[in-house]
Amino acid sequence: MRLLNAHQRFRPITLERPKALLPLANVPMIEYVLEFLASNGVEEVFVFCCAHAEQITSYLEQSAWSSTSGFVVHTIVSTNCISAGEALRLIDHRHVVRADFVLVHGDVVANMDLRRALKAHGDRRKKEKLAIMTMCFKPVTRQLREDRLGESNLVVVTDPAIDRVLHYEAHAAPSDFPFSPSAKAPAKPQLAPVALDASLFSDHANVRVRTDVLDCNVDICAPEVLYLFTDNFDYQNIRRDFVVGTLNERELGNNIYAHFLEQREYAVRVDSLRTYDAVSRDVVGRWAYPMTPDANALPRGERSTYAHAFANAYREKNARVAASATVGPGTVLGEGCAIGERSSVEASTLGRGAVVGADCDVRGSYVQSNVTIHDGARVTSAFLCEDVVVHAGAVVGKGAVLSYGVVVGAGHVVADYARLSLATQPARDEDEYDSDEDGLEVGSLPGDGRRVSLGGSAGGSGFGRGEAHAFGSDDDQGSETAATLEGGSAFLLTDCERAALQKARQGLPSGRAGVVRGGGGRGRRRASVAPPRERPEEPVAFFRGAPGRVARGRRVRRRRRRGLGRRGVASARRGRER
Repeated sequence: MRLLNAHQRFRPITLERPKALLPLANVPMIEYVLEFLASNGVEEVFVFCCAHAEQITSYLEQSAWSSTSGFVVHTIVSTNCISAGEALRLIDHRHVVRADFVLVHGDVVANMDLRRALKAHGDRRKKEKLAIMTMCFKPVTRQLREDRLGESNLVVVTDPAIDRVLHYEAHAAPSDFPFSPSAKAPAKPQLAPVALDASLFSDHANVRVRTDVLDCNVDICAPEVLYLFTDNFDYQNIRRDFVVGTLNERELGNNIYAHFLEQREYAVRVDSLRTYDAVSRDVVGRWAYPMTPDANALPRGERSTYAHAFANAYREKNARVAASATVGPGTVLGEGCAIGERSSVEASTLGRGAVVGADCDVRGSYVQSNVTIHDGARVTSAFLCEDVVVHAGAVVGKGAVLSYGVVVGAGHVVADYARLSLATQPARDEDEYDSDEDGLEVGSLPGDGRRVSLGGSAGGSGFGRGEAHAFGSDDDQGSETAATLEGGSAFLLTDCERAALQKARQGLPSGRAGVVRGGGGRGRRRASVAPPRERPEEPVAFFRGAPGRVARGRRVRRRRRRGLGRRGVASARRGRER
């Protein structure tokens, strides 16, 4: 079972929370990379923050990393950068790095021996000053790289005598086809042709063409890397622009080398929901040891209370499982979670405080903290964020993503690969720069409750420069338009929307309108929950109204406009009958 197609990013989740703080095996992903660096002797770390910078800085200030002896974490905040190239240019302008450094993404899970790679890079730099970068690669099989991780088909050409990289080219994985429910069996995939410069074979005695490696996105760089990014404003993507450009400009003499991991070493970047699924299974399966739930290493400063059982099942203290419930292999149960009678949970991760009712079936899914799944619900290979409520008898289809606070009504069926969110989704053009390839998240919702659109209005504003606007319309007045921050999330809800959402969480009917008696015997229509006057770009229906009562209310209003009350209508009918 896989969570999602390859190259599908983390939206709409990252509109409300940075990817580095998303839990993987109930631990924020930034904890994995910081523990990896600290365990390899790194003493100073600069965390570059773009979107949701306030969330990342607040997390780091409150974590044990702020008081760890011999390990200092600095944050560099810039909300204007839209690419890794701009971030590296900003770092160069601030003069914070003037020696060899490790460039790693905040979503990398690794247990590799970084000291061995640093030593090889340092020894090489003593002999060759133009050895500006060492890239880390993990030898893997095609099935692991393409079918399981969904990574691109990578071609790396090296000089085997000195491990110098001569050619770097990435193509879409041959097994990567866009998901389409109505699509028929696709044609047999064909690998893209690889064109190599003939001079590579004349300049080097031996040339090795490798298609069995995975790019770990862990690089050891010299300060010259920052200078090259500053001198070349066309460099935006690290791999596609800088690495390929440096290899093509051989007359400058800058060289890039490769470092290959050993069999027991592990390093993978979580750049999509598909790799999130694969890396989560590897962590639970102890392939990334000691990065496991029971190793008492993550998060730093908190002693783990997980107990490791047979078939890689982990259970934290105070996790309650009913006697008739079934907990299968590859399951992680956080503290305070509860599983009801006759329910089955298999190959899934349940966050702290998650509740699974009776007769439920949860398979291959990732359920974050404080999620409630009521009796008889079925969740298969889905991603449920915090505070999601799935009511009784509902079905969440394969690959579905439910963002923060989404409520699924009783008996409702969420389609396969659907993505539901209470936040307005920004428009985006296909030809715009894909910042997520380099780990930057731009245009997401800021913490002060403003909405940000990536594409802007029809007049056209730059990528990442969209205007901020409130959710409600400008015409709304009174208490129904009082903007209230719901649960500390990154978007605003009006009072009517907040009331409807609260009723949906409790499973109560909402949106019903009727006629009540007022003064003077005249009726007036009152709606307990009124729909918003301006529909969002991608509305999420979390309550159902009563169309029969609404229609009757409309007929009464039409009769009143004609000057006929209820008694007048009745006398008119008796006159027609006579």
